[in-house]
Amino acid sequence: MKEDPIRTFALAYGAYKDGLDTLAEEQFRGFIQRFPKHERACEAWFLLGEILCRNGRRDEGLAAYERVYSELYACPMASDARMRAAAELRGAGDLTKASALLVGVLRTAPPALACEAGLQACDLFMTLENWTELERTARAAAAAQAATSISRQMPWEQ
Repeated sequence: MKEDPIRTFALAYGAYKDGLDTLAEEQFRGFIQRFPKHERACEAWFLLGEILCRNGRRDEGLAAYERVYSELYACPMASDARMRAAAELRGAGDLTKASALLVGVLRTAPPALACEAGLQACDLFMTLENWTELERTARAAAAAQAATSISRQMPWEQ
């Protein structure tokens, strides 16, 4: 009998939602191994990153997030993976790498998420006392904020 990828993913996701991290990790790894090109593979990598980081395996979690935003470039979760990786790096004290990831989100994400990433990056650049990047990022974040405000005012967006 042929294995159903949707059912396999659903079982892994159920374990994830129930907080059964060891089981969910095993099942997501199995899903990724058996169905690496499936449309849910990027989500499996993302959730695997969540599990690994939550369990103190930051380096492995960061590698999983990186798969989402670099190798699986068409993944709709790429910006979310960058944001999560930036938060992990910030927590580890690697502000330079965290700010680089946030600037990547600022440049590629929809306006609301881009604005949030830009504000977080500005905070890091202030801490790093990198005034040039702070100014550049603040301008881009302001543009993202303006785009968010404009889209909220358009009748077809309501």
